[in-house]
Amino acid sequence: MPEPFFTVQQVAEHIGVTDTTVRNWSRRYASHLSEHAAPSTGTERQFTMHDVNVLRFVASSVADKRSHADIEHNLASTTFPTVLES
Repeated sequence: MPEPFFTVQQVAEHIGVTDTTVRNWSRRYASHLSEHAAPSTGTERQFTMHDVNVLRFVASSVADKRSHADIEHNLASTTFPTVLES
């Protein structure tokens, strides 16, 4: 069974940020997300459960006032589950 995809709005609601923030983070942290989360221009973004967990980590890190460089470093050394965490 194929993995479900989530829209920008669904991800934003799930992690408690705006749609614009999800789009911005998708560009900034694209190397840590699936190819569907940061597609070419004109293609709708689609997020996997792994992507949602990565963006939840980013949201938590931003709330803890971590710098983007620190977040990037931590993303590189963290393993994220492929199931949706609550």
